[in-house]
Amino acid sequence: VKESISKCKEAGIRVMMITGDNIHTAEGIASEIGIEGNSINGIDFSRLSEDEQMIVLEKTNIFARVEPSHKMTIVNLLQKRGEIVAMTGDGVNDAPAIKKADIGIAMGITGTDVTKETSDMILEDDNFSSIVNAVEEGRGTRENIKKFVNYLISSNLAEVLVIFLAIVLSWPLPMTAVMLLWLNLVTDGLPALALGVDPNPPGLMKKPPKKKSEIIGKITAVKIVYMSLLITIGILVLFYLSMGNYYNLAGEAFKDKIQTIAFTEIVLMEIVRIQSIRHEYKLGIFSNKYLILAVLSSLVLQLSVIYTPLSVLFGTALLSLRDWGYILGTVFAVFVLNGLGLLIIRRFDSTVFVRRI
Repeated sequence: VKESISKCKEAGIRVMMITGDNIHTAEGIASEIGIEGNSINGIDFSRLSEDEQMIVLEKTNIFARVEPSHKMTIVNLLQKRGEIVAMTGDGVNDAPAIKKADIGIAMGITGTDVTKETSDMILEDDNFSSIVNAVEEGRGTRENIKKFVNYLISSNLAEVLVIFLAIVLSWPLPMTAVMLLWLNLVTDGLPALALGVDPNPPGLMKKPPKKKSEIIGKITAVKIVYMSLLITIGILVLFYLSMGNYYNLAGEAFKDKIQTIAFTEIVLMEIVRIQSIRHEYKLGIFSNKYLILAVLSSLVLQLSVIYTPLSVLFGTALLSLRDWGYILGTVFAVFVLNGLGLLIIRRFDSTVFVRRI
């Protein structure tokens, strides 16, 4: 387990040994596997007041000759300190502490039935490194959830703002109800689902643990709002220019043309949005084959509602090369502005972090 203990230290996870063996045996094994810190006998620890126990817990990682009640006390005190506690064991005497811990982990091979029944997770191989691997997978899943939420909130907020501001400005609606449904169910949905199987970002286990309740933090919320506003402004600017370019078209032909331009632009904006989120995690464009398939599918489906008979159902019009030039130019401008904004936000975040330290 030495390598796994080292991995835990890098990840900001504190590993403690709580054993019934004598203190010299515990210290010897701890030294071999890399568990550092002071040591104390359970009986000596139990004689201290709660305030003294709290002080001892700050630097003590080895507890020897412990009884079941001592384990419960240690778990309770750690939770009072605001720690997220994972407790692992195999015996009946471990069961109360395993049940009390935030995450109870039982040994699948040597563990007793009582311990398994009270645990949240069972190790089939009784290997400590499996716990560390589970933490890594959990962190990866958490990051994918954050990406998923980030993407959908920023995309949907932009769609709502575009429609709302167009109404306020007394413009024609940039998209019809059918177009919005298509966006949310197909062109948004496929890439969003593919984000759920994104690979773990590099350096995932070299960062400190996040707060239990934090999925969208303040900085992420600022990024979401900033990108939503950029997408909204980009679409409205292009929509306004399109109204000027095609004012000579009559009736439905005019509406179909300008709505198709706005509709297509938001699809491309959201695809770029996905990669801008993944870029923050240092993930390459081709690192998720499912996402590539999802993006290609979204593009093909979007083209199909413009250049096939499906255009009748969606009320879309053919786009010229000039239209595509305007669309891609606006998308590129938004992408550049987003990158510049993220640099400023990141620098501000780093400055605040340094001041806190």
